[in-house]
Amino acid sequence: HVHTHSNNLKAKEKEHLYHTFKVNGYPPDFIKRCIYHCRPQTLPTDQPPLTRIPLPYIQNISEYAARILHQHGVAVLHRPINTICKFLSKPRDLLHKEDKTNMIYKINCKSCPKTYIGQ
Repeated sequence: HVHTHSNNLKAKEKEHLYHTFKVNGYPPDFIKRCIYHCRPQTLPTDQPPLTRIPLPYIQNISEYAARILHQHGVAVLHRPINTICKFLSKPRDLLHKEDKTNMIYKINCKSCPKTYIGQ
């Protein structure tokens, strides 16, 4: 019974990972390869641990770069080019100090039709 429950949790976790990666722009083939066909790598104890670097994922190019870098002891952590943060955070243009003086602004009241105009 415990073994079946553990397998069900693993299957749900894999579904969750697949959906999360897909929403964040990873291609389905890449996700399937990573989730369903990857095995944890164990390095021999006489080798130093791999250096890890994050790189944006670009289909075919990223896999090629990862293979080459792996030969030199560098593990690539793929990340999507488009992220939720890029879509949500649009910083405003900064105003210079001289542009902030002598400004007039208008604020509309949310509960009545009145407005406040200030300087």
